[in-house]
Amino acid sequence: MPQKKIAPLVTLALIALSAACRAAAADGNGQTPSLSSTLADDYIFSLPANQGWSDTGIEVQVGQTLHIVYLPGLISDGRNAMPDAGGAGYICGRADCCEPLPTAPRGALIGRIDEQAFYIGNGGELSMPANGFLQLRINDCDSGLYDNRGALTLMIIP
Repeated sequence: MPQKKIAPLVTLALIALSAACRAAAADGNGQTPSLSSTLADDYIFSLPANQGWSDTGIEVQVGQTLHIVYLPGLISDGRNAMPDAGGAGYICGRADCCEPLPTAPRGALIGRIDEQAFYIGNGGELSMPANGFLQLRINDCDSGLYDNRGALTLMIIP
């Protein structure tokens, strides 16, 4: 691999390690009190599984591509341990469901801009559906957040 490509990869690995260490040391039960970012121009975020919508502070434009990368970790929703940001597999699918995005798996990473929610899961290249500030959360009912544990660590690159 050429020298030019190795340095960014090493930097990203160090950033991910820093975020993982910070998340592990957060508080006694592994939870961080709020969405926070670290290093690399605020590209790394720790999203607690027991928190509702969290503002990333990233303003986007409709059609803008963001690269969202889920970094390894574990969350649970009281019943299911989820080894990634893809969720538990259960999809309510009905309009009367309490999940913010009934068409996405419970426990999955979802985003919202203004009032438009969308599935992110384990990430990738995502085209932003609206103008505004990107918010994130776990797809779980507000009344069900109390028993969630852990946090997702994410890298968001505009």
